[in-house]
Amino acid sequence: MNLLAYDQTKYIYRDIRRPTFAGSTGEYHPNTVVRITLGQKQVNADYNPVDGKYTWTLDEDLPDGVYNLSIFVIDAAGNVGPATLRTLVIDTTPPEAPELINLKDDVGTKTGSFDPGQLTDDAKPTLTGVAQPNTVVYLRDAAGNNIGSAKTDAVTGKWVIEPNNDLQQGENVLTLVAIEEFGKDANDAPIYREGKVSDSFIINVGMADFVTIVDALDDAGKWSGVLNNGALTDDTTPTLRGQANEGATVIVYYRKAGESTWAGSATATVNGQNWSWTPSPALAAGQYEFQAATPKVSSALFNLDIFAAGSGDQQTKITEVWDDFGTSIGKLNSGDFTDDMSPRFTGRAESNSRVVIQYTLNGSQNSVTVDVGHDGKWSWTPSVDLLAGDWNFQVKSEGAADWNDSFDLHIYPSPSVPTTITQVFDDVGVPGPVSNNGTTDDSTPTLSGRSEAGRFVLIYDGNTLLGSTQTSSNGDWSFTPAALGDGHHNFWAVQRDYSGVSNKWQIEIDTSGLGPDKPSITGLFEHQASGAYDKFVNGGIIDDGSVKVEGTGRALSVINIYDGTTLIGSTTA
Repeated sequence: MNLLAYDQTKYIYRDIRRPTFAGSTGEYHPNTVVRITLGQKQVNADYNPVDGKYTWTLDEDLPDGVYNLSIFVIDAAGNVGPATLRTLVIDTTPPEAPELINLKDDVGTKTGSFDPGQLTDDAKPTLTGVAQPNTVVYLRDAAGNNIGSAKTDAVTGKWVIEPNNDLQQGENVLTLVAIEEFGKDANDAPIYREGKVSDSFIINVGMADFVTIVDALDDAGKWSGVLNNGALTDDTTPTLRGQANEGATVIVYYRKAGESTWAGSATATVNGQNWSWTPSPALAAGQYEFQAATPKVSSALFNLDIFAAGSGDQQTKITEVWDDFGTSIGKLNSGDFTDDMSPRFTGRAESNSRVVIQYTLNGSQNSVTVDVGHDGKWSWTPSVDLLAGDWNFQVKSEGAADWNDSFDLHIYPSPSVPTTITQVFDDVGVPGPVSNNGTTDDSTPTLSGRSEAGRFVLIYDGNTLLGSTQTSSNGDWSFTPAALGDGHHNFWAVQRDYSGVSNKWQIEIDTSGLGPDKPSITGLFEHQASGAYDKFVNGGIIDDGSVKVEGTGRALSVINIYDGTTLIGSTTA
């Protein structure tokens, strides 16, 4: 006997507090009773024996919740049929309206959060908010069309939406709504329920006020083309180009770099969102700063270095050489040692030109030509490792007669054991090690260190070769120089083939005894009858022959105390 048309349904979902239950026994059964049990409540449904249909409506409100429901038939003889069991879910509360917490613009030069109604140039801004957990939040336009959606977090209810397509220019009136899955129908398909719609809000899409200097154009001399910020050019009338809001009036200001006031200004020619300006009269040679402005906003500074006509070849320079190999990396100076067999060279030259780099080892010359960028910078790294040796590098502008800049490097691979200075020892006066950047009164301090076993090590003081020594079988070496003069000394060591340059060890030699640790008297104290000592000022008079002298000096050194030229005592610091 089929009691319910939806007999396969496990759950019955209702969004009203007094639902009606209806069904059919499917057969004609006079004197039949259809009994419904809902929780602790039991009732007989209204039953029509002619067609077998029954119906019952609750006579009191049910709170939201889950209830057990059973339906069974009792025939005229009192026989009770099998019960049909269901779970009734009462949920009368649709999701609350989603809450919009933040609008974010991540397009253009001005980005970040903005309030509804404010102008934004981001046609697909990011919306963030909270809503009922496990719902789907929809973003709708003024016509009610869904234009974006996101599922809320199951715990926090947070959601993030970006419109599916660009919002239209101007004001966009939008709303938010959350939709929950309310249950399943007789075919086990989801039932969805829409919550409350949020208050409308406006996203105003438009072009924010802006003005920029994009680049400049060099159309003078041998090398021409686009000039980027910082470019080096011989064009004294470069054409600056940029963008601004359509219809805006653009004023271009210029001055020598470092000056606080603008030397001049002029109105640019505007075509749509593009503008351009060419100085008139021509600018003198020098480094210039340019800035474009509209009545509301100003651009960032744009820099050009304009050199005098005919002096372009003299502008070609090596500005930096970089070691990025091994344990010691960083900027190299001309004359340095390096274990980077392919150091990176960068430099400066006329923008859009070409630079020739010549590199020479033992009289053997090689050269390469590199392009200079729109910003006046060039870069070159040898494509293969250079041979070990003492190299000279020179640069010039392509076509120039003379080389313009020179750079020397001692390029040698690192040995298996690095050359190091581990100690400088003072054996004059109070003996002991001298720390790096320390002071000593020993004019012949002993240097010691490590390198490869059996190799000769050269010891330098700055650029002066002090001498050499051979390492022991375990790689230790020691060297004592001839007497050195007072002052600053910068020691370093290298193997005789100039591989494995050591760390540097700097000291001050002061043999005058007047260095930072020279003895000094800090106080004189007179002995009193009570046994105490009272301090008195320099030049004072005492009536007791017993005086205590206090002072400072080098640790562990012997301090001699004199009265005039007469030694009257000594102590150890």
